[in-house]
Formats: sequence, structure tokens, C-alpha cells
Amino acid sequence: MNEALVSFSLDQVHIPVDAPNFLDRTQGAAQGPGLFGTNYSYIFPVSEKLLPNRIPTVNMSNFSGLSGGPYPSHSQGPIYDVSDSFTWIRGNHTLKFGGLFERSGENDNDEINVAACNTCTNNQNGQFLFTNGGPGGTGAAVGNAALGIFDSYSEIGHRAYTLFRSHMYEAFGQDSWKVTPKLTLTFGARYTVIVPYHALWGNMIVFDPRFYNPSNAVTVDPTTGLITGTPTIAQLYNGMVIPGSSFPSSANGRVPEATSGLYDGLFQGVPNHYSDTQWGNIQPRVGVAYQLDKKTVFRAGGGRFITRLGVSDSIFLGGNPPFQPNASISGGSVDALGPNLVGGGLPPLVVTTQSKNFHNPEAWAWNFMVEREVFWKSIISVGYVARRGVHLQREADINQADAGYRCSESLSARLSADLQG
Repeated sequence: MNEALVSFSLDQVHIPVDAPNFLDRTQGAAQGPGLFGTNYSYIFPVSEKLLPNRIPTVNMSNFSGLSGGPYPSHSQGPIYDVSDSFTWIRGNHTLKFGGLFERSGENDNDEINVAACNTCTNNQNGQFLFTNGGPGGTGAAVGNAALGIFDSYSEIGHRAYTLFRSHMYEAFGQDSWKVTPKLTLTFGARYTVIVPYHALWGNMIVFDPRFYNPSNAVTVDPTTGLITGTPTIAQLYNGMVIPGSSFPSSANGRVPEATSGLYDGLFQGVPNHYSDTQWGNIQPRVGVAYQLDKKTVFRAGGGRFITRLGVSDSIFLGGNPPFQPNASISGGSVDALGPNLVGGGLPPLVVTTQSKNFHNPEAWAWNFMVEREVFWKSIISVGYVARRGVHLQREADINQADAGYRCSESLSARLSADLQG
């Protein structure tokens, strides 16, 4: 018997906002002028804001947070599947063979963390953090907010729109062998090749330490945390790599950075999907069923299982600068915000990236069970089920110092003096 299947599915997400009735940060709750006093300047052009007058996100010690939210946004994920399976019964063997091809992806205009972190934002109009211990402050978060002295500020520029696509290939074979009337063995294997996602328009970028050049390192002002001087593209994006060899022609008119020529030097000839394709995803499976007597059956099985990840909801390779500019500043004044930050300098890049040797999550699962028919045609089952996850997805701050990191002598002395004082 042969079974063929062709399918298509589309996951569409549109999250609008009621823009005409949205709270205007320049007017206030009563829509009267100047009631909020939050008419600050943006780091990125106001023309890039979807809702220029939306309120920012404000987090303040000892107070509930105020959030303007990450929306509007939209995304859709098409999935195409073609599969075929063949079943052949020969004697006391039931053989199954088959394969699958899948093309899937996501048209992503939602490359933001819905749950923003302390040093990043999901609000295009900015996120402020005020605490009791802010530098140069009053010692009270509410007082710092009144004076506009923030601990950190984050902002997003123009929103990226990235079309991610990927292919998956699978083949499997299985034999269910009835060895005796009481014993059945089932064994087989599945082979999976998952090609990592790539951007159809080339607008995704990663950090790869192989291409970081220490001689191109920028200089950061230890007081302001801003990049000093006038860094070149090679310096500002040191270690950043655009997968592929060049922007495709389809990017013209869709990705502004594709025609500027400024970022052509960030192509390093790596595959357009960047992360390696894993070729060793062989998944053996085995099972056994044995009838101990007329009312008792023993079953056991185990195998390896590979899962395919979708486009991440927290690692945004298309949402990195320059395709989606973002900035994060530590310590400062609301009055000093703007395209040209007071004191000069550029905000450092806020980047998420993915490992070059990125393995798909897998699980080894095994179980055994004894079933016994009892009175009233009831069945009692006693079993053990186990599962071990391997290569599970996790996120890490690669700038975080190791546990064994030792402070410099001068810093240790200052800390010691502060603690003693």
C-alpha cells in the first residue's frame, strides 16, 4: 500500500493597535497639552516610529511598570509538506518505508522580545529604568524620574521585515516482525537533515568571533558607556557577519541597507544559513511486545528523536543592527537624548546571535510496561517512562564574566573602600 500526501498551512498573526485612541505621550490622560512632560527626543529618526507619540516603557523601583507595548506587529509562517510512505506485508514482517520534504519559514515583522529585559526594549519609543541607586541621582527612584535621571535607556529604530526560509528532508524504514505468536519485535530508523533558516533578502546578521579583529576594537568611554571617535563600519560592526556572498537582487527596494554599499564588507562567504547543517541525525527506534500468558503482556521500547526549531522568539538574526538599529545607554539624563547624544559618542550595538555549530534539540526516550487483564474486563498497567534531553536550546550572555574572573587591583581597592565606608 502506498500513501502520498501534499499539504500547505499558513500561520498568520496580526496584532494591531487602536492608534486614533492611543494615549498620546505629549498630551496626557486628559489629552491636554503637557500633562505628562514626556516630550523627550529620540535617538533614532522620528520618521521611523510606527506611533511617534506612543508612551515609552517606564520601570521604576517600588512602583508598577508602565508600558507602551511592542505593537503593532505582524508575521506569518508558511509550511509546505510533501511526503510518501509505502507499506509492504511479507509473511510475518510488516515493512514500512517513506520520506518527507518540508519547506517552511516565517515572514517576520515581529523581531522583538515581547517580554523585554532590563537592558533591552520591545517598545520602539524607548524604555527607561529608574532605581533608588541611580548614578548622580537623589537616592529615590521617583525623584530620579522627576529629574529625568535614568539608570538605563533602550530604543529601537526602524523595524525589520525578514523572510526566513528553510528545508527539511527525512527518510525512514521500519520492520514489525512477529517472531512468534507471543513475541513481536519492531525496529527501524529515521534520518533527518535540517537546513538552518536563511533570509530570502539577505537581511540577517550574526556575530562570529572568528572574524573579530582586536585591532579594529572601538574605544568606549568608561564614564558614559558610549563609543568615542568616529568608528568605521568595519570597527563598529567588528565580528559581525552577513551570511551569504552578497545581497540578492530581491533585496533591492525592500532592504535599504542592500543598496547603500556600506555593509558589503560584512559578507565573509559563509553559507547563507550561517549555522552548520547537522548530517548525523540518525534516529534508531526499537520496540518489543511479549505475551507472558493469556492475560499479561510486557512491552518495552526506546529511541532517539530530533525536533525542528521554529524561528526564535528571542534571538533575532534579522532584528540586529544595521537591519533593525537599536541602542542601550547606561546612566544619563532624559534631556540629553537625541540623534546627537550630549557628550558625543555612539551607543554600543545590542546584538543577539546563534552558534555556528548549532545542534537541533534531541531526546532519548525509553519505557517499559506490564499490562494485566483483571476482573470486569479491566486492565491494570504498571510502567516506567524516561526521557533525556540533549542539545536543548538555551541563551547566554557571552559578555558575562566567568565565575573565576578576577577584578583588577584598582577596582578591587575601590570596592573594598566602598564596602568599608
